[in-house]
Amino acid sequence: MNNKLREIAEEITQQRQKLLQVVGDLSQRQLDFQPAPETWSIGEVLHHLFLIETLITKMAGRLLEQAQQAELQSDLKGEDSALHALDHLREVSQNKFKTIPQTSPHAGMAKSELFILLQQSRIALLRVMNAAAEYDLNLLSFPHPFLGELDLYQWFLFAGRHEQRHRQQIRGVLKNAEFPV
Repeated sequence: MNNKLREIAEEITQQRQKLLQVVGDLSQRQLDFQPAPETWSIGEVLHHLFLIETLITKMAGRLLEQAQQAELQSDLKGEDSALHALDHLREVSQNKFKTIPQTSPHAGMAKSELFILLQQSRIALLRVMNAAAEYDLNLLSFPHPFLGELDLYQWFLFAGRHEQRHRQQIRGVLKNAEFPV
């Protein structure tokens, strides 16, 4: 694994640890609490994170198949850093986005199931990241519905930044005056 991927793997691992620290001790009732009719419960946010990560993993797998067929070379600048590859999108990423159908969560999922799904999707993502190490991921891209074209380094980084953004959303739900204790 080159340095760019190693840094991104560490970043998304830290983001997941922070997320689990926030939600790990919540009850099923707390996960299912919906602050308003048009807002997600914490459980729905967690399911959405699983769906996004799964989608990124599948898309990355398809791009890696293309890279293999094209005999794409490795990243000559792989020892640089990619942690700032999404910084130019900071202002855009503060906007609220409507989810695409494939990433719309289901309500009322069991806490144990959500945590297993999150664990499975992270293992799959890290596995595809490891496989991606032999290619120049700057040359593999796929459009984000709102952010535009992102290369594969940016997509992997997006997984962690997206989780960070939704962790802030979860903190807002936790502060709701009607949140169950």
